[in-house]
Amino acid sequence: MIRSLIMWLLQRFRSIPCKKDYGLNVHLLYDLQQFEKLGELNPPLVRCDFNWFLIEPDEGKFDWEATDNIVSFCEGRGIKILAILGYNPEWADKGFNDPEFFIEKWVNFVETVVERYKGMINFYEIWNEPNLPRFYQGSRFFYFENILKPASEVISRKSDARIVAPCVSVMDNNDWYAWIKAAERYKKYFDIVSFHVYRDSALSVIRRIVFGIPFRGGSYKSILGTLQKLHKPIWLTETGWKTSNCFYEEQKEYIELLLNYIQHSPIEEVILYDIADSVDSSYGILEYDLKEKPAFKFLEELG
Repeated sequence: MIRSLIMWLLQRFRSIPCKKDYGLNVHLLYDLQQFEKLGELNPPLVRCDFNWFLIEPDEGKFDWEATDNIVSFCEGRGIKILAILGYNPEWADKGFNDPEFFIEKWVNFVETVVERYKGMINFYEIWNEPNLPRFYQGSRFFYFENILKPASEVISRKSDARIVAPCVSVMDNNDWYAWIKAAERYKKYFDIVSFHVYRDSALSVIRRIVFGIPFRGGSYKSILGTLQKLHKPIWLTETGWKTSNCFYEEQKEYIELLLNYIQHSPIEEVILYDIADSVDSSYGILEYDLKEKPAFKFLEELG
């Protein structure tokens, strides 16, 4: 039934040119072949981790090889970069109990990155999915006051890059709503509001964006409606489908349907996850050995 509906929607949408200015999550690339495949697509935008713990594994000692490579590659091809700043190294862990220590070290890291890549990075996203314990163990207040705010002040002072936040994951709970409500009080510290949605089909993703998740008492909070109250451009910076849970062709159809929906919605940008499968994930539009899936060919033809 769902597949029949998707095919019907695709037939209706195909009379309208598909949105071309999508983005792609790429992480940090270390394999020359991965760079070659990214070059074949040449997406308008890539989203990439600039992990604190990788760039500054020991205090004051920086490793720029991986980030230099992706920045140089994108700059040479006119690809815009959304760099994710976050994920502190172990030596900074105590900062969650010592805000002054954390802010000093965090600001130094952000300032060092921004100065190195001034004019080369277009957007900075502050942390990734901070509402999930897997990626962040602090409080909402600590994130907005001690992570977003000081990072924003540095970036605004040192570069023309735009700031993206709070990058919340909309899961099967209401936590995302509390984060967006908290973001209202800090909205002067970011330019673009970002969120993530993962569901089992494109229709499920669209339905979740539009209608949201039921709250107690059976009421619904629309994700889109809630984000629009911030009066900021809205970006969906992660969504995608595992080919371990759907057919290759379905993954392509889901991407096509979503890109068509986005161009008729208030959402200005969608960044697909992910360029390639990893050992434990099949979200990629390339297999682990970089063989092309139908979704890759579709995006390549999109131009």
